[in-house]
Formats: sequence, C-alpha cells, structure tokens
Amino acid sequence: IQDTFEGIEYLHTRQPPICHGDLKSLNILVSASYRAIITDFGSARILKEGEDRPEDRDKIRDVTGASAVAPATDERIDSTEITIVASSNHLTLTGPAWSLRWAAPEVAMGEPQNLASDIWAAGWICWEVMTNKVPFPELNSEGAIVLKVVEGQVPVAREDTQLSQIVRLCSLMTDCWAFKPRNRPNISQCKAEVKWMPSIPPLKGKTSDSNAPSAELLVEMGRIHHSQGSFKEAISVYQQALSAAKSSSDRRLRGGVLRRLGRAYYCTGNYAEAEQYFTQAQDIFTEIGYDLGQADVLDWLAKVYYGQSNLTQAEEYYTRARNIFSPIGNDQGQADTLHGLGNVFSESSQYPEAEELYNQAQDIYARIGYHRGRANTLLRLGLLCQERSAYIKAEELFNQALDIYFRIGDNVGRANVKRNLGRLYRVQGLNTKAAPLYAEARSLYVQIGDLKREKTCSRWLDVVSKEGDSLSTSLSVPGNDDVPSPAP
Repeated sequence: IQDTFEGIEYLHTRQPPICHGDLKSLNILVSASYRAIITDFGSARILKEGEDRPEDRDKIRDVTGASAVAPATDERIDSTEITIVASSNHLTLTGPAWSLRWAAPEVAMGEPQNLASDIWAAGWICWEVMTNKVPFPELNSEGAIVLKVVEGQVPVAREDTQLSQIVRLCSLMTDCWAFKPRNRPNISQCKAEVKWMPSIPPLKGKTSDSNAPSAELLVEMGRIHHSQGSFKEAISVYQQALSAAKSSSDRRLRGGVLRRLGRAYYCTGNYAEAEQYFTQAQDIFTEIGYDLGQADVLDWLAKVYYGQSNLTQAEEYYTRARNIFSPIGNDQGQADTLHGLGNVFSESSQYPEAEELYNQAQDIYARIGYHRGRANTLLRLGLLCQERSAYIKAEELFNQALDIYFRIGDNVGRANVKRNLGRLYRVQGLNTKAAPLYAEARSLYVQIGDLKREKTCSRWLDVVSKEGDSLSTSLSVPGNDDVPSPAP
C-alpha cells in the first residue's frame, strides 16, 4: 500500500499532473525485491492546466430523479453513455473503457478520469490488499455495479474483521470513497496518513516452509495491539519478538524491542517494569551510538518519572531528549518533548508556560501529520481551559481530540477524553450529561485493562447517577478523580 501511494504521488505531482486512469490491484506488480510497481498506463493521460480544479470536481449528475444521461467527453475514453432510471433500478450501459468495479461515481456518470478518481480507486486497492476481495465481489452484472457506485454504496470498512484491526486504514479508505470528488484527500495527504501505520515488507531469504514469524513482523503485530489499547496482547507479542531478536546479530533491533516493551508496560501503569526495559534499551543504544534511540528512550523515561510525580527528574530527561532530537532534526521527537515539558509545567501550575509549550508541539504535530500527537495536545489544552473555568473552550478542545482518537482507533485516548468530559460536566452540575460519559469511559478502561481508572469512573458514575442536575456542585468521594493520565 505504501509503495502504491508513493507511485501515485509521483504521477500526481508531475507538472503537469498525470492521471493513471485504471488503478486496481491487477495493475500493480510486486518485484523480486518485494516492492510494488504500478503498471498499465494505457488509460493514463496528462491533465491540462486547470483541468483538475477543486471547483470542477463535483460534476456528479443527480441520479435520484427519473433518469440521468452522461456522455463521456474525454478523447482517451471510448464513447460511453449511461442511462439510469432510478424508479425501476433499470440501467443501460454501452462500451465502458475503464474497469467498472474501481470506477469513481463521477466516472461512472461519464466524466473524464481525474486525480480524485485515482484516489477513489486507491481506496479500493487498500480494500483488495487487506481482504483479498475485488470491489463488489457479490455482483456480476455491469449494470448492478454501476448502480451501486453512483448511489455511493461502498462497504463500511470498520465492519470487516481483517480491516477493523487497523482503524486508521479504515478511516483513510472511507475518505478515499467520499462521494464528492472535492471531499477526497489528495495523494500527499494519503501518503502522509499511511506512513504512521504499522507495516513491514516481506523479508528476503525467508523460506516458504518457515512458519516462525520474524522479530520485525512480531514488532509490527505488537504495534497494532498497542495502538488499539490492547497492551497485554502487545506485551505478549513483544516478548515473542524479543526471543526472536536474541538470535539476531542486529543489536538495534533488540534495543527497539526492549523499548517497545517499556512503552507497553508504561501504558499499563507498571512504571518499574517499564523503567527496567527502557534502561536495557538505553544501554544498547549507547553502546552502538544510536542517537535517535537514546533520545526516544530518554523521552519515555521522562514519562515514567512524570507518572511517578518526580517532576524534577522528568524535566531533566525531557530536556536531555530534546537536546538530542533538535540537532538531528527529528520533528516528532522535538514535539514529544515539548508536549512532555508542557505536562511538567502544567503539573507545577505554570499554566502560561505550559500553554506555550503545548501550542509549539501542536504546530509541529499538525505540520508532520501526526494525529495522535495532535489529539494528545488538544486534550492537555482542554485540561488547561478546564482549570481556568473556561468550560466552553475546554469542551470544544476535548471533542476535537475525541474525533481524532476515534478516527485513528485510540481507545486509551477516547477513554481519557470521555472521563475528562464527564468531570467537566460534573463540576458544572450537569450530572445527567456526565453519567453516560463516565459509563462509556469505564467500559473502555475495562477493555484496555486499566483497573485503576475503571474504579474511578465507577465511583463517580455512582455519584452522578444519584444526583440530579444543579447550578453548582461540590462532590467528594473516596479516591482521586484527577489522577493524571499517563503522559501521552
């Protein structure tokens, strides 16, 4: 998928742009070095200046009335006429020159192929790779396929068992299948989204009869579990990866697995175990001179110390990590340390300084397309607003973060936002709005395995469920509702 998107980006960013016009899995070959190569440029065309303007992308005729006729106008597409009579679902189709199953709605209605229609087809390529199914496998009639396309009836990606494991890919496919061309992402946005997803090319020299997965593959499998908040499963897979890595001479790989184990244990709240694995990884990275690995481990050790309320040591480690990230130009690392320092300053009630650090981190995350970082920072900015009793702004920021967490499938983030939204409504006396949020957060924490926050949500759910809404409230129950979430 990554190779395909890189190839499409190469075509779409030529001057003038090149539209492939017939993207599908059958036109993508895999080389001996396991790289995907786009082929079959028989339908490709060079777009004329202004031909792919956003304002011209929504020329999709209405198919909800009695009929719609759309002749093809581009010289590279054979004479085509589609007649649809919606009342009887009758469809007449003559001579299409493109592959119907992968055709975008506007193309099925007779418009020329364009960059946005390539994006539609790219969404189907993701579908094919992950499900081993062509678009609309249950349909054999050309007319039935076109009718499905022009009515925008595409699969719900999240409902597929295989695809649902990678929520970010599901979200991207849904965006690619936007009915209106102008609402689809461009290829650069698609490529930027895909780069954050777990992936690994097949390993050279791997024999077909070898059933044992490689350490590299196990790491990527663990990343999928981790991204979904399934930390116990992630730890189990990472332990398998560590065993596999011990037989390898690649010390960086072994250090990377140890670092992943540290992250997973950190997210379960087991800071002692996390620190142990981070320290082992740090020793390896220091010995082999891997600066990026050292900086990343320092950043995560800072998170551990922050979680233990050791703010002085957390600030020191965040600063040390930042001093390594900056010279080597690692944007995500710099943003992560800015965010972490913001947490430290916020915990020390230095709110203006924390806000400035969060905003700097937010700018970097937005520029590099790291959505989880953006959501984490929006959540923290919302907490700052809540501290200042700016409840409307806090609610807005929380909901922005929640939308991102849902899109990328981050259950930990969703749980933390819902818990904080519940608290936001509770302190305003809006207990009937707080109750369902505490309940939803509790369910997510059960799924994640975070028993501490599950109990916190249960206690507050019990309180707000017994109380009606009031203009003001000052509730207190055993336990700490404001236990800081692990620094994202």
